Amino acid sequence: MGSYLELALNHRLDIKKREEELKTKIIPNAVAEAIDLTGGDRSAKRTVFETPKQKIILRYRRQVIETPKVSRLMSDISTEKTRLFEANQQELLELEKRIQFHREQVEVLEEMKLALLHSPHLKGLELRLKLAQDQATKFVPNLSFYL
Repeated sequence: MGSYLELALNHRLDIKKREEELKTKIIPNAVAEAIDLTGGDRSAKRTVFETPKQKIILRYRRQVIETPKVSRLMSDISTEKTRLFEANQQELLELEKRIQFHREQVEVLEEMKLALLHSPHLKGLELRLKLAQDQATKFVPNLSFYL
């Protein structure tokens, strides 16, 4: 038996191989089995297997397939947005300036609010907290595996 580092690396490599096998060979067959159990009902998530401490739920995720019609509509939307931007460019720039002005005003108000919520006593407490946290900090070793 080698070192614990070598053992840990070998176990991680084994896990990676098993995850690949799970993804390519087992999951597709498990999904097919779950679909058979539910009769293909896509209306809701359904528990398809359960033990006292574990369960498997079948869910259908929505996935849009790229078709010529979808691509054309996305292109049409992009073209229309560009047209609208160009047609209303001056007004949009003016609105953007107004939005920026209001953002700056909000920033000033936020600073005023923070000033009201600070005191020398609070600053001292925060400093004492930081020192106490620094003294109470410990570093826990951890290993990263790159496979």
